[in-house]
Amino acid sequence: MQTIIFAGVFTVLAVATWVRFTGTSTASRAAHGYARKVDLALEGELGERVAVRLAHRERTGALGAVVGVWLTVLLVATLGPGLVSDAEGYGVSSYGVIGVVMGFFAGHAVGYGVVAWREAMRPVPDGPRLARTTTPSVEDYVAPHERRGAWVAAGVSVLVAAGLALVHSSGIMDLGPMPWGAVVLAVLVPPLVVLLEELASRRVVARRQVAASTLELAWDDALRARTVRDLVTVALVIGCFGSIGLLGLVADGLEGGWPANPAVGLVNGLFLVLLGALVLTALISLVLDPQGHVRRRLWPVGQDGVRR
Repeated sequence: MQTIIFAGVFTVLAVATWVRFTGTSTASRAAHGYARKVDLALEGELGERVAVRLAHRERTGALGAVVGVWLTVLLVATLGPGLVSDAEGYGVSSYGVIGVVMGFFAGHAVGYGVVAWREAMRPVPDGPRLARTTTPSVEDYVAPHERRGAWVAAGVSVLVAAGLALVHSSGIMDLGPMPWGAVVLAVLVPPLVVLLEELASRRVVARRQVAASTLELAWDDALRARTVRDLVTVALVIGCFGSIGLLGLVADGLEGGWPANPAVGLVNGLFLVLLGALVLTALISLVLDPQGHVRRRLWPVGQDGVRR
């Protein structure tokens, strides 16, 4: 029951976000907030275009969050019924709640990724182009720790799935009924998503840039960076979801407690370690200011005329 309640709460939050960004004032504030983060001037028609793009991104992300929450509920109800409720209908596991939280953020990321993919695929309009002294690469738009983090998350997902399968098949510990479908997904999906993200990111960066002024070119770079970072975030979140979600499903099938059942200590310990590592990584990323990476790489302060 508690899983369903949390799913409802996060659904309300997502719907509220969608409603907020149907108004122009919220979109305008978001655009100016992003302008402060990337340290770029925002005015006139350019400001309106940026606001429209950011509002569309947020609404799609909110829709993705709703889908992610309820797909997670469906997934855990199918693969691990105890994550939703026991025989009497009362929630008995916190893993279902954690799954809903992860589904919310994963759905949000996928929603952003859908917008990013569509932007990568849409034709470039005709217009003036400014010459650049260098050709930007993906590294100019996304911070190295974010890009490497997506690969690390995918690798951890594969290692966790392979490790659990090895422990189960060798009989070292009794892991109970293994959710083999989830094991296969944890091995195949995260690396595949990272590969698709790399291809899409390169396509975004290789697109022709249309800009009539230095400021427009700087904003095109900033929005490209947001697009590429959204794609990387999808890969990162799905990689984390693969390993942590699989551990939650396995933990739900275990009987007894630790130390009577060593498998409980192993699975719960891995779960907490990965969850803690995820939180720590997120905090470190905030300190490193990944949103300002594109500004520092392509438009250093003092060498342009686009600063606020």
